[in-house]
Amino acid sequence: MDAQNIKLNQIVFHRFTDFIVSNQVTKKRLGLINQEQTAEVNRNLLSVEAKAQQEKLRRSKTAEEFLIYINEYFHDALLTYIDQIADNNSVLFGDIFKLDAHVTKLVQTCLNKNSSANQIAELVTQLPWLKKDLLGVVNKPPFREEGSSRPLLDDVMLAVRYVGPDNIRMPILALIVKHWQPHSTEPYHDSKTKLWQYSVATANCMEQLAPNYRIEPLQAYFLGLAHGVGFGLALRLYLRSFEKVRLNEMKKARQASRPDIEKALDQLQLDGEFASEVIFKHGWSLSHGLIKKLDLKLTPLLPAIEQVEVWPEEPIEQPLAALLVKSSTYSQYKVLQKARLIELNEAKRFLTGAKINNEFISNLNQVDLSRLNLTSTHI
Repeated sequence: MDAQNIKLNQIVFHRFTDFIVSNQVTKKRLGLINQEQTAEVNRNLLSVEAKAQQEKLRRSKTAEEFLIYINEYFHDALLTYIDQIADNNSVLFGDIFKLDAHVTKLVQTCLNKNSSANQIAELVTQLPWLKKDLLGVVNKPPFREEGSSRPLLDDVMLAVRYVGPDNIRMPILALIVKHWQPHSTEPYHDSKTKLWQYSVATANCMEQLAPNYRIEPLQAYFLGLAHGVGFGLALRLYLRSFEKVRLNEMKKARQASRPDIEKALDQLQLDGEFASEVIFKHGWSLSHGLIKKLDLKLTPLLPAIEQVEVWPEEPIEQPLAALLVKSSTYSQYKVLQKARLIELNEAKRFLTGAKINNEFISNLNQVDLSRLNLTSTHI
């Protein structure tokens, strides 16, 4: 990909991460939100009043400029702190994103086509939250007919045997990835939903087109869902680190006898533009770290995410990586198109840069990208 298209890809992807955080962040970055204007004065002011107002305005402007400076200075320290955590997998997947050993083993088992119903059911039983969620899925359509008088299943082994070990893998993996989503993204309350919808769309694209690339559909589906976990984890890192770093910087200001800086730091609030920067910078690398931590032997998932992490600066060679690039790019485009945040000429270049052609798009026209697919005819 040439330099101009690489730049366009980065611009559009950054717009997507802005949108994941907040609609306001996207509009502000695009200049769609008017800056506050000074109110007009409808009467003539006396000379003394005019001077007083000018002085008040000057002080207000100076205070605002100082706060902007402190905000940028603080976020430099915050982003440096986040960089350090993002490079430390033991802290990342030990303290912040606690990856349960049973869950890891279950993912490995589900992706292994030779695993039995007993092996799957035994691992699910060890995870109470998953047991409850899985039984809830199995007792509803498409696994249970609407209006059926058959007793509800309350035993995991019976549920796995009823659905079949091959057909139960997809809902199990989907429930696991959904469990990995941030439990709260306040004050960016829509972020969790947006990110999950994007991941579902990407997974459905990949599962549908996997046979065309001679890829195992379940592996493609799981990677499509799981690659978005790093984006959510990046946002969690920002939200989790903000207060910790701010208190530390306030302590430094106090020790340096700078009450002005301490006061300014105390006024700072979460900044969506910086939150987007963290997702833009670390989203893919954190997803890479997750796939590596899962240790999915005998699957092409790790080499695929490794290639996608360095794309578009480096070309894609592996089929699963190519499918992930195309599917994630197409899903990002659909998200921005629905929000009316991408122009036609941008969209064409964005899609073409990922080698998305009319055939790829026509193959997805019949696919519902908004609903989670829990069954597969390819398995």
